[in-house]
Amino acid sequence: MVDINALLPEGMPNWTPEETSGAKEFCNNGELIDWAVWARSPEIMPLDLAKLAHHINPLKWRGYQTSLGELPEEQRYSIDSLAHWLKSHSDKWTLTELVAAVGNGAYAIQLPYGMIQATKPKPAPPGQPIKPPETPMQKEARLSAAQALGIDISIPARHYLTDGFPDTTNAKNIARWQHPLDAANQAKLTNLIETTLNRSNPEFDWPAKYSAADVMGLLEELYQMPSEHIRAWHNATQPPPPIGTAEPDTTPRQERELTQWMRKTWEAEGKPNGSAFFSRLKKYANTKGSPITQHYTVGGKSGGGVGWKTSKTNGERTKASIVNMVSRFKNEDKAKQTGST
Repeated sequence: MVDINALLPEGMPNWTPEETSGAKEFCNNGELIDWAVWARSPEIMPLDLAKLAHHINPLKWRGYQTSLGELPEEQRYSIDSLAHWLKSHSDKWTLTELVAAVGNGAYAIQLPYGMIQATKPKPAPPGQPIKPPETPMQKEARLSAAQALGIDISIPARHYLTDGFPDTTNAKNIARWQHPLDAANQAKLTNLIETTLNRSNPEFDWPAKYSAADVMGLLEELYQMPSEHIRAWHNATQPPPPIGTAEPDTTPRQERELTQWMRKTWEAEGKPNGSAFFSRLKKYANTKGSPITQHYTVGGKSGGGVGWKTSKTNGERTKASIVNMVSRFKNEDKAKQTGST
């Protein structure tokens, strides 16, 4: 087993990203990947896309083999973790959607240079701005909203579900996005938005229209986390940050707290590899100050996970996602070391 990432790490002296990425493709497949063909594919399955993200041609290698032999354990877990994350959002993807997700910080991975280049938008006609690709979160929210509201998006029409979210809309639409198929709560929220916000904005015409920024404070106060439709609308209509400004962290606070605890614990344990760290988490289950509530293994090396709980919410993390998290920690440490030299 050969670890291609250890053999050809990112940032090799005198190597460009294109050369490093191309070498990984050639070592894994015996040839370069035709990214132009994959960029035109409208439907890529999660596991196939996860392999492509790791410089592996899924049409040539159906299992966990490459030209170098069987993949090392950490690479298999990294592929499985990404495939699981992709499938949890959609059964079918495109290269452009994955590149947009990584670019927006939804998933941490260094994508192949050829994949990124193949998905760059074509130059816009003179005088017209380039429309950025729809992010997976926006797509997921748009499609689920369409289903909840009973709208057939296959019928061509100018509507937010087919052409993107509007900059402003009325309280009734906002209430429908927050409470799909719940007429009673829609009516309550519509009235609350109109009475609360119009009182402080009497100059609005009736019925008033509101931007996502206008209503997010009220909705967060009411629900802590507004619906995915509202969050997608908010993200899609916010102006881009100034050049050089870091994008805001949209990860839920409870998830950030879990990640911070995981990193601190990983460092306290001596920064072990992903599988070893997962095993060591067992002793933290149901201990004081630990968010870990349970630790379980299923099917030996290929399965398992942990349950976690904070003061506000709870959830689960698979073994694969923890291994991937440790890989991200290691990459962050390497980036810090590179930046300090």
